[in-house]
Amino acid sequence: MAKTYFQWFILLLLSPNAFGGDSALDGPSLAVNSVEAVRLQLVGMEWRSDQYDWQAERAAEGPLAAIVRTESEPHFIRGRALEALTLLPGSLAREVFQELIAQDQSPVLRRRAVDSLCAMPAETSNANNFLHSLLPLLASSDRHLGVRVARCLATMDGPSERITLSLQRYVARSEAWEIQSAGLQRDSK
Repeated sequence: MAKTYFQWFILLLLSPNAFGGDSALDGPSLAVNSVEAVRLQLVGMEWRSDQYDWQAERAAEGPLAAIVRTESEPHFIRGRALEALTLLPGSLAREVFQELIAQDQSPVLRRRAVDSLCAMPAETSNANNFLHSLLPLLASSDRHLGVRVARCLATMDGPSERITLSLQRYVARSEAWEIQSAGLQRDSK
């Protein structure tokens, strides 16, 4: 994806080797030494999370978490930071996702946080904290959030009795479109 002239100019100015070597002109690289530098990587109309190698830049995890946690940031920047943070699974990412699920009043960011938490590898998701964060959301007034949580819980390996019981209660009180969207079925008795 081609960068705009302004983005290249900013990258050139931020690069410590801008005038001493050709590393600033090699292509998109992350300057992850500050929140401002990472924020610059999240702007642009053509932005995609696979545009940069976020996993190679573990130092970006802290600034990305700070951007997601800053409520004064525009929602689209917070959402992009959340998406990039998903590519860096670890305890800080899990902590940020759980904070958004528990506190954020933005329905879109809560749904994205649920999706991100569910997409994390099993070894980085603490099962008890995971369930503690997600099970109450099945009763959320945001039906789309409930669908995402139910879908996530239904795909977990080795569902516990607690999950099974919670999903049965969810199916009993949900409308047909919610059940279908979550990939569940109503028991026909």
